[in-house]
Amino acid sequence: MKIQDLVKMKDRDSDKRSRTTGIILKLDWHNSLSSAMILIAEVLWDSGPGWIDSSRIECIEGSLTDTQLESVCGGMSPEQFEVWKVFTINSC
Repeated sequence: MKIQDLVKMKDRDSDKRSRTTGIILKLDWHNSLSSAMILIAEVLWDSGPGWIDSSRIECIEGSLTDTQLESVCGGMSPEQFEVWKVFTINSC
């Protein structure tokens, strides 16, 4: 896991809130209550930035579905981009 990786909440996570997919902005170490050091990540989620224990997220491998692309800030599938481009050009 590294900065700029595209990540999603693990399927088994029970506290997803409105976080589905996002991009890692920062990585850091956090001293937990049990004195163990855990890797945490600041993620730019579809609902805004936030810190999370890195064990609760996973990198998205390969190509994304349209639904995943829509939930990533600024994401647009090639098909959606073509429709937007044609509409924008024809609207001028």
